[in-house]
Order: sequence, then C-alpha cells, then structure tokens
Amino acid sequence: MDELRQMLTDHLRGRGLPDDHITSYLKSLEKLVESEPGIEPAQLNQRLHALGWDEVTLDYHHLQIAIACFENDLQKNEPPSDPALKPP
Repeated sequence: MDELRQMLTDHLRGRGLPDDHITSYLKSLEKLVESEPGIEPAQLNQRLHALGWDEVTLDYHHLQIAIACFENDLQKNEPPSDPALKPP
C-alpha cells in the first residue's frame, strides 16, 4: 500500500502541488470522499477547487488510488477484533 501512496504523492507533486501542501490536500480529499461516497471526479474537483485547491485536478484513476489509501489507513487504525464478541 505504501507504493500506492507514493504513486499518488508523486502524481500530486508532478501536478505542481508543493510537498508541504500534500498532507493537507489529502485530508481535504479524504473528508470529501467520506462525506459523499461514490462522488464523481468532476464534482470532487469542483469542491476541491472551491476549497482553494486549484493546483490539482484528479482523474478517476488517481481518485481510486486515493480511496484505496484511505481505506487502508482505516483498516490500520481499527482496533483488533475481540474473538469473545464474535457470534457462536
């Protein structure tokens, strides 16, 4: 998964997003994706541009990579399941 995150970071850097803005951009992107699952890239880019992120326009491919990274982060942060709570 680190390879996907690196690919996404490299893409953002290549699109002109400064290194010190990438983390903030990804947080904004994640919040928008969480608030509206299934959002189309065009709508997402409009919302990001409205928030001031004019440097980058995400395509479908890179949006899917971002979503995979976000989902992986969620899985890493979930507490381990308690076997005692599983149904018989």
